[in-house]
Order: sequence, then C-alpha cells, then structure tokens
Amino acid sequence: MKDSHLINSILSSPLLFAGTLDVEDWGEFLHLNKKVITDFDEIRQEIVPVGDQPEDIEMQIKDLVLQYIKNPNSILLAIVTANTDMATSESLKLAKEVDPEGKRTLAVVTKLDLMDAGTDAIDILCGRVIPVKLGIIGVVNRSQQDIITNKNIADALKDEASFLQRKYPTLANRNGTLYLAKTLNRLLMHHIRECLPDLKSRISNKIAQFELLHYSYGDEVLDKSQILLQIITKFAAAYCSTIEGTAKNIETTELCGGARICYIFHETFGKTLNSIEPLDGLTKMDILTAIRNATGPRPALFVPEVRLKLTIFLRIV
Repeated sequence: MKDSHLINSILSSPLLFAGTLDVEDWGEFLHLNKKVITDFDEIRQEIVPVGDQPEDIEMQIKDLVLQYIKNPNSILLAIVTANTDMATSESLKLAKEVDPEGKRTLAVVTKLDLMDAGTDAIDILCGRVIPVKLGIIGVVNRSQQDIITNKNIADALKDEASFLQRKYPTLANRNGTLYLAKTLNRLLMHHIRECLPDLKSRISNKIAQFELLHYSYGDEVLDKSQILLQIITKFAAAYCSTIEGTAKNIETTELCGGARICYIFHETFGKTLNSIEPLDGLTKMDILTAIRNATGPRPALFVPEVRLKLTIFLRIV
C-alpha cells in the first residue's frame, strides 16, 4: 500500500491488501465479503478501533495472526517502531516464536523521524540489533497532521526520501517505502520459486491418491448417482462384515462389531435383567385378580391369551 501509516494497523485488522506503487492500490476486508475498496479514507475508517470491542480482543488478534504466520511458506513482516524498546516488540516476539532463526522474517522499522534527539537507528538498520535474515528496512510514517490535512502520497514519499538522505545518507538507498515495496515484491517472487516445486509435488501426490480412490469405485462409471450407490453398497458390506466378524482387518486390542454387541447382550444387558425383580410390589391376589379381569363378563371355554401368558409366566417364575 502507498499509505505507510496503515502499516501499524495490518496486524490488528482482518485486511487483505494488494497492489503496487505503480498501479491503483486497493484493499479487501473479509467481513465485507471481499468488497474492493480503492478509497484510502474508507479503508482507514474501516480499521479504526471502536469502543465496544470484546475484552479478549488482544488474544483474538494474536490467534488470528498466528494462523497465518505458522505456515512455513509465509513471509513474516515484523513491524517495530524506532522510538520504542526493540526487546519488548510484540511483533518480533511472535516472529521469533514461529521463526526462531529469522529465515523468513523481514523487519520494518517505522517512525524514524520520531526518535529522541541525539539518537539514530544506524545499529538497527545495519542489522546489529534485530536478528533477521531477510533484511531490515526503515520507513517514515505520515504524521497525524499529514493525515488530517490529507497530504498526498507523492509528497509524503518525497519528504521521506529527503529525511533519509539527510539523516542516513549512506543507507538512504536501502530504506524507505519505495524500497520496501520493491523488496517485498522481490522476496515474494523468490519465495514462490522456492516453494513452488514442493507445493507442486504435494498437489500431484494428492491428485494421484484421489484418482486411485476414484478408480476403486469403478473408473468406467461416470454417473454420480451410480458412484454414490457403489459407495453406499461398499460401506454397507463393510459394516455387515464387521458385525459378522468376517472383516479383513480384525481388531486385537478391544472388542468391536458383532462381538461387542454380543458381549453387551450377554454380560451387561443380561446382568441388568437379572438384577430386576419383575414381581416386586405384587401379591398373589393382585395377579389372580388380573387373570379374572382378563376373562371378561363371563367364564370362557378357552383361557384368554392375556391370562394364559400370565399363567405361563407365573409357572416359570
């Protein structure tokens, strides 16, 4: 992005951004359904903190950032301010946590013009303070007054170049927003070249695995309904074989399938039934009364079914 003032907000906003200094810059927000925004005032307004943020907003932001920087194929942009203690920089701590050797970390030192009088950032910019491998680039942010007065990007870049040439003449050509944009572009291209072969190999392996799985369902079958029917049929057959104990892979560490069901019925369920007293709370008179009530208003030639069942049950008991 052209507006270097937005750099400090990158890590605290779900903002996806792209573009270079030679074309129109734009931004996207995930919560806006990837709406393309080209007005920087609108982008700035979208990432300004509000007062009703949740109490754990800091932890949410940290978790969000870690999701991206844990990826070994990602390049880390660790942003630190020149007028604060580098040892307490949260961005450097997170970068070191996932990239302890600093092989994929690029440090950006902001606010070079706000350092205390009599101090400079030469040691920092020369790499003697921050242990990273991809380099350290210093930039000068637009001030709040510049933002209020709507100072354009071109003038801000000129003022930044003048400051660097005046304050750090020997390092001016290796710092600044323009150099940062070129460096990020170069690092991205080199990183893609390095990661692409391995990524391509992994994708090819995944494709081969899924093709084999697809062919196992019948490579001549193109109708999706037939393929689905085959999958369901194979699953049902595998399920039945597991229940019957004829599956190819027999488990040796625990009971499963039909053996598990058999165990539950004969051990757990059987013991539970034996522990139940079916006639608990019933007297013989209660049972005889129930048998008589089952015969209806007059005696029957045949024993009623309900009565017969009760009689057999009583004899068994």
